[in-house]
Amino acid sequence: MKLKRVAFMLIVLLTFISSFLVVTPNEPVQASRLNANLMRSFPKSVRGTWYYYYQSGSHKCYKIKITKNKFNNSRLRVYPNKFTVKDLFHFKRNDKKLGDCIAFYATYHHQKWVHTRGYYQTAGDGDSYRVISIKSKHKRIKMMEMAGGAGNWIYGHACQSKNLAYKHRK
Repeated sequence: MKLKRVAFMLIVLLTFISSFLVVTPNEPVQASRLNANLMRSFPKSVRGTWYYYYQSGSHKCYKIKITKNKFNNSRLRVYPNKFTVKDLFHFKRNDKKLGDCIAFYATYHHQKWVHTRGYYQTAGDGDSYRVISIKSKHKRIKMMEMAGGAGNWIYGHACQSKNLAYKHRK
């Protein structure tokens, strides 16, 4: 009886110890899987200079400039192949990637958006953008919808000229 109890405790102890040996915290994240969804360049539809007014009563015009590899002077990046979870939390203050961003396609309510967030961002939502076409005075106008938050709420519209942005501010 005593021998069975000792054998049982030994098996439980070995199982407990082996479970800690299997899990290693510094294993690389599968960067290739993460990078499969990341954009290497911004789509042509959202590239350009976009202007918007943040509030309806505001007289200050804001500008968003999107090029092939930059978003308002933030470089578009992908994660390196040997990327680890530790790299997300232990970065240097003078790291050149601190102001950079990642981008990927996200679908909200069956609509495709370009979603951006910070390179080292582990929490929060980031911002989403998509280009729509509206009809105004018998002309088609391209506008960029800007959304954010947990529910991807639209907080503004941007146009490709300051005059159009002023006319369509809400």
